[in-house]
Amino acid sequence: MSEHLVLMVAYHFPPDPSAGSMRPYRFAKYLTRLGYEVAVFTACEESQEGPLQVFRIRDPFPGGKRQSAGWQMERALRKTLWPGAVGIRWAARAVKAALAFFKSRPTSRACVFSTFPPLGAHLAGWRMAQETRLPWIADFRDPMTFTPGLWESLNPLQRRAALLLERAFAKDAALIVANTDSAAEQFRRRRPESASKVHTIWNGFDPEERIHPLPLPRRPYRLFSHVGELYAGRSAVMLLESIGRLVQAGRLDPRKHRILLAGSMEPGMLPAEPLLNKAVEQGWLERRPGLVPKSEALRIAQTSDGLLLIQPHTAIQVPAKLFEYVQIGRPILAHVPPGSDTEMVLAKSGVRYVSAYSGSSPEEMDRALINYFELPSDPLPLAASFVEQFAAPRQAESLARMLESVW
Repeated sequence: MSEHLVLMVAYHFPPDPSAGSMRPYRFAKYLTRLGYEVAVFTACEESQEGPLQVFRIRDPFPGGKRQSAGWQMERALRKTLWPGAVGIRWAARAVKAALAFFKSRPTSRACVFSTFPPLGAHLAGWRMAQETRLPWIADFRDPMTFTPGLWESLNPLQRRAALLLERAFAKDAALIVANTDSAAEQFRRRRPESASKVHTIWNGFDPEERIHPLPLPRRPYRLFSHVGELYAGRSAVMLLESIGRLVQAGRLDPRKHRILLAGSMEPGMLPAEPLLNKAVEQGWLERRPGLVPKSEALRIAQTSDGLLLIQPHTAIQVPAKLFEYVQIGRPILAHVPPGSDTEMVLAKSGVRYVSAYSGSSPEEMDRALINYFELPSDPLPLAASFVEQFAAPRQAESLARMLESVW
């Protein structure tokens, strides 16, 4: 038992397949190796073998009794104040479990660490810090306010509620962690009174669980895949319209190039039905809507000639799947704004990529697509400097220094 204790609140944690589960898992794994005792409080109820201390706490909202007062209260809060918020009542259960565990470690020097989203994780971390007077590190995998694709959909009351919570979290947290430099700088500008608290720890990958390319199957076409949800600004409209133009102009052979979109797709994230139907008829587009199991998603990526990264709506967020893509090493098409942090990561990776900028003219977009499809499919190794910066052990060391600074 270590004298240094981290009470980690991570609503998503393995074997939960959510992308947000891997960041806290990597922190917990490598902090433990650095000599810290880490206790994880998560809503993922499915058990997983391993050396970590994980307390799995059921969220009462999914599958709860709809006639109960608690269920109706959470539903009302989700509807009126925090649309899409998850884990509101779960937070109270997580706090209760964490406090009971903390009482069993009376001599430990402890810190609370919570990772957002969802909202329930920070609600729990905030309350735990208030109850115990322990320092609290608030990790933001996504911004809480002004998130492109989501903020525009909120009404004035909902925006005010989000801003009030963000202000309270920023005030009471000992440190604030963002996962990109741009997100950290945006937080400092928005909360100048808390600017000195804000730090960056990027997302990354676990060198002990490296993802490798698999041999390409024999097929009469090259396959370029996007596996994951298309929602809240992650629009493939410009890319697919460009490919349609290139096929129509005879500049791209639809028999030799195929786009695979696998995952749920919200209305508005794809072009109009006539273009989609024509693309399917011509053979250059395949859609597999719905949930894709993690193992299948990974296999698709590992056996594709190239990979599509669709993030045209924000320059400050870097999707976690980017770090899976670069490990595979095959060429990446990044549909991103100019000057994005995603492009910065790609530039360091050593992997071939082409940027197809959001806001480009049709001619610029078509040129970027042609340049991408001309890239060879053979995988390239990661740059040594990329591995040094983004490997999980180094990131855990950064978090450990933060822990030492608040004790």
